[in-house]
Amino acid sequence: MRGILRPCRHRLGDELGARWESHLCGGCLTLRDLAGQSSRVVTGYDTLLVSVLVEAQQGRLETRPAGPCPLRGFRRADVVASSEPAARAVAAVGLLGASAALTDKALDGDLPALARPAVARLGRRLSVEGTVVAAAVGFDPRSILAAPAQSARVESETDELDELLAPAGRAVAAVFAHTAVLAGLESNAGPLARAGDAFGRLEHLVDAVTDRDLDRRRGRFNPLTASGTTPAGARQLAEALLAEFRTALDEAVFVDPALLDALVDELDRSVHRLVRSGPSRSAAALAPAVVLAAAGRSPREGRPGRRARPERAGSGCCRGTCCECCGEGCCDGVCNACSC
Repeated sequence: MRGILRPCRHRLGDELGARWESHLCGGCLTLRDLAGQSSRVVTGYDTLLVSVLVEAQQGRLETRPAGPCPLRGFRRADVVASSEPAARAVAAVGLLGASAALTDKALDGDLPALARPAVARLGRRLSVEGTVVAAAVGFDPRSILAAPAQSARVESETDELDELLAPAGRAVAAVFAHTAVLAGLESNAGPLARAGDAFGRLEHLVDAVTDRDLDRRRGRFNPLTASGTTPAGARQLAEALLAEFRTALDEAVFVDPALLDALVDELDRSVHRLVRSGPSRSAAALAPAVVLAAAGRSPREGRPGRRARPERAGSGCCRGTCCECCGEGCCDGVCNACSC
């Protein structure tokens, strides 16, 4: 589960927490239904904004009962149905994004030589599966699949940070704009494209912040290092992109924005924490655990040491800053956004 959006269930509350879980589990199970059990590993928090945006524009999505799952503490739940175009769009973006992430790893030469043939095969399989699912919901997969090559070209031509972040922005802009098509509110496509562009650039920026020291040690390209952007400059740009994201969303028309509004607030907190704290776990939304597994690394590699599990403080809350999801000591002991 990767991404810059890491909502705290305690702050969301019971109702919105259940709705968020419905999107999360629905996206995961849709991947299973459309692309097989192993494809569930590409589930990412940020891709769930696709179905959340559709729901905010058209109203509640159809749900279905799901059986017990270890990640839910073996509870049953009502989840977004895999027959919903919004859930299928989430699956398409997850598959295509994972394929693009593998391509990006290959272009960067950031894979062990022995792993490269297997990674290439996996990338092609994810690309084919994602393209098939994308076609079913009318989404052009090239906007995502072309991003790694566009990034590589830009990196060879300029050291301007805005231009280096632009390919990620264009890819997410296309995804967000398509949610307006799925919801039948195409007048929202313009504002949502601008929101997606800001979000995509923000994703890339936060990933660059969290990976900067590691990239320097390994001699890899990092847009902040290449552009000479200071930590203060990165924080300032993150604030500007967050403001741009909010402004664009304010221009769109929504009929049920409660969950979306709560997630935007959570995004503010998450970005501030990740940018302020500097290098930690990777925030790449489009490079989930499948990339690490394909590269022969543990999904927990590079993470700071986990704190001892704190004592529960009633009603599922735990004391202290037990995890990354909020840092305020209010996270649920079984929160999907952290490892506490």
